[in-house]
Amino acid sequence: MLRSDKVKPPLGQRPGAVFQITCTCGALYIGETGNSVSHRFAEHLRSLTRYRNAEERHMGLDVRTRGRPQTLEAASVMQKALDSSAVAEHAVACRKTATDLSISVLHRELHYKRREIIEALYVRHNRTINKDAGHAVSEAWLPLTAGNMCLHANPTETHHLTAASIADGLSPYDYTREPTGHPSFP
Repeated sequence: MLRSDKVKPPLGQRPGAVFQITCTCGALYIGETGNSVSHRFAEHLRSLTRYRNAEERHMGLDVRTRGRPQTLEAASVMQKALDSSAVAEHAVACRKTATDLSISVLHRELHYKRREIIEALYVRHNRTINKDAGHAVSEAWLPLTAGNMCLHANPTETHHLTAASIADGLSPYDYTREPTGHPSFP
């Protein structure tokens, strides 16, 4: 017998995706995650926030946070934040805030190795701010994939997530893009 009472997680909380983070200046970051896309986007935003807080501390501004006072040097925290995220590095260099970044799903894939290869092909066929080219893919595949427009960064799912929607607790599947490219809420 088939069961129909199984609870499926919402699409925004399902693991395994290749995604793109887009800056308002047009820069693209393509990545993959075994977690949900919203979780990975929040990690990039935390790196940016960590950098901004350390920068304020480094400039001598009185930064009040909850918990213990920061014991690490501000300069080393700033460098660590930039090393951990190409998105944070771009946002700092481009003088952008978290609200200037948005994320879209390019491809869903649960299998780790397939997801790595798909990410590497997307990175090779698009101009990105990624720090590396991803998983090594044989050069034999490049002529076969070069003419295929499906590897150009056009999201397959029309769901769109911004820093503001993460702060509101929304997922990419709580609203969709209108044909104009602007989100519409339910």
